[in-house]
Amino acid sequence: MKDGTRTELETIVDKIQRDDFSSIELRALFMILRNVGVEFPALYDIVSFVAHEDERDRGVTYEYIKHFVDQFAHVTVNGGNLTMRIPLHSQTDVIRELYAVLETNKVACLNHGLFTGRAYHIMCETLKIIAGTKINYSNHSVARCWLSEVEQHKNGLGVSFVFEPINAPDNRMKARQVHILAFYAQMNLNDLTQKAGDLTITV
Repeated sequence: MKDGTRTELETIVDKIQRDDFSSIELRALFMILRNVGVEFPALYDIVSFVAHEDERDRGVTYEYIKHFVDQFAHVTVNGGNLTMRIPLHSQTDVIRELYAVLETNKVACLNHGLFTGRAYHIMCETLKIIAGTKINYSNHSVARCWLSEVEQHKNGLGVSFVFEPINAPDNRMKARQVHILAFYAQMNLNDLTQKAGDLTITV
C-alpha cells in the first residue's frame, strides 16, 4: 500500500472511531479496500456495489437474487418451498470482515472497542451507498429487480431486494412487489452476535 493511501486510510478509520463520518468517508474507505483486495464475501459484495452503484450483474448478492428469482418463478407455477436468507448479509458479518481487513492492513489507529462501537452507524451509512441499485436480471415471471431505498424496520434500518413479479397463469401469487431483506443495520451497537438465517415458506 502506498504511503499516501495508508495515510488516507488511517484518517478515515480515525474519523469512524470518533464517530465523525458519513457515507462520503465510507465510500472512500471501500474504494481503497477494493484496490488493495478484499476476499471476504459480505465486504467484497458491498465494495463491488460501491464500485458499480448504478447497476449490478454479478457478485454474491446478484447470484443469490438470481437464484431466488428463478426459484420464485418455479413455485409460482408449481408450488413448493421458497427459501430466503434474511438478511443476506448481516451487520455482524460486515463489521467483522471490515475489521479483519483493516487489521490485516496494519492500520495503526485501529481499536476494536471504538471501531465495533460504531457498527450501527457504519452500517447505516453503508446502506445509503448501496440503496436503489438496479439488479440487471429478469425472467419470464419477473419484470425487474432492484435494491430498495433505506427502510425503517422494527429494530433498525434495512435495504431490501425488491422485484416485480409478472403474475403466474394460475395467479398463485399476485403481489405487486416482493420485498426480501438483504442488508440490515441493527440498533444495538454492541450486539455483534446476530447472524443471517434461512427462512422457508411454502407456496
